[in-house]
Amino acid sequence: IVDCLFVNSIDTSPTVSSTPAIFMPQGEFFHMAGASFVNYLDGGAVAGCSICDSDTFLSQGGFTYRVEGLNFVNTEKRTKWTNPRKQIFYDLDGTLTGYAGGTA
Repeated sequence: IVDCLFVNSIDTSPTVSSTPAIFMPQGEFFHMAGASFVNYLDGGAVAGCSICDSDTFLSQGGFTYRVEGLNFVNTEKRTKWTNPRKQIFYDLDGTLTGYAGGTA
């Protein structure tokens, strides 16, 4: 995903959304650059694999997602940790974690 905008609400007083802007895919080598997230408050804007805790699908997480050039507006909680709690967000430039090469 490159150069995109995710908006939870255009309301001047948005409410917390339990749904993140994006669920990362069930697989390795995903890259997101230049994404902006607006009004996700403390609900979490980016979440790990959406079906990795499923009995139906065999890929069970531990995937590394590479991100860079992220921008968060009125979004306090940047990531949402989802089951099975194995995902790794690798921050290439520090725009997710505050540390270039950092992980969340």
